[in-house]
Amino acid sequence: MRRVFIVVVGALFVLLPVTPAFAAAGPSGESLVVLTGDAVVAEGESVQTVVVFDGSAEIAGHVSETVVVLNGPAWVSGQVEGDVVLLSGRLMLTDGAIVGGDVYAERRTIAPGATVEGVVRSPASVDWALGWASAITMIAVWFAIAISVLVLGLALIGLAPRAADAAYTAARTALGPSIGWGFAVFVGLPVVAAAAMGTLVGMPLGIALLLALVLIFAIGQTAGAWFLGRALVGGPSRAVSFLLGWAIVSGLGLIPGLGGLMWFAATVTGLGAISVALWRARSVSSAAAAPALPPMPAGA
Repeated sequence: MRRVFIVVVGALFVLLPVTPAFAAAGPSGESLVVLTGDAVVAEGESVQTVVVFDGSAEIAGHVSETVVVLNGPAWVSGQVEGDVVLLSGRLMLTDGAIVGGDVYAERRTIAPGATVEGVVRSPASVDWALGWASAITMIAVWFAIAISVLVLGLALIGLAPRAADAAYTAARTALGPSIGWGFAVFVGLPVVAAAAMGTLVGMPLGIALLLALVLIFAIGQTAGAWFLGRALVGGPSRAVSFLLGWAIVSGLGLIPGLGGLMWFAATVTGLGAISVALWRARSVSSAAAAPALPPMPAGA
């Protein structure tokens, strides 16, 4: 089962630079990954791993590790040294086929002359294991985000306490405009980045903006958690207020559905309040920098 997880996760990384129809096919000895279509290992050929997301697999040659078909049938007349896994579709093992590992397939036909050295099981066990893997991945992502927001929030409050207070004041006194501007920033920045990447001149700016979005959104989440804690506790202790808001937002983040909504609300509110606070600071600075008019002469 561990090999199955490695194959599926590895295939996701392989798919990043490839086209939608055909994922990756290498010469003999390499892996064969197909996103949509048929994977064929002809007689006399040898590959390391076969992964098909939507299509069929025909194995007449040699596979040194695992064959995984997520949606489609598979025919094996050659040799697979690892497992054969079909989550949806019929598996056919013909006479002379050799599977060195386990077979996971709900619908299967195994000829009397085929050899399966492992066990033959239903893919329900695979689904159960993948469900646990998904849950562990979700918790790991939640933990990484929560710790990042905690560290970022304590750093921002310690380094720029007045800026944090100004953003909270903007959220408290102009909540509606803060939410509106936050939503505009949340949606607008990715659109601007995508539009910039569509031109040769703007591509460096678009790429830089896309990379910066992670930090920008993290700052928004941090500010939203700070606002919540400050509204509940108040008082002079910024750290205690932030820790309370962070604990509430992070705790609700573990609840499916509600967690994503909470992070979205915190990010939008935080980005909007920061935008309003920056605009107010700019307006005050512009007014202070404006030259004073000379006094009117007597008798004018």
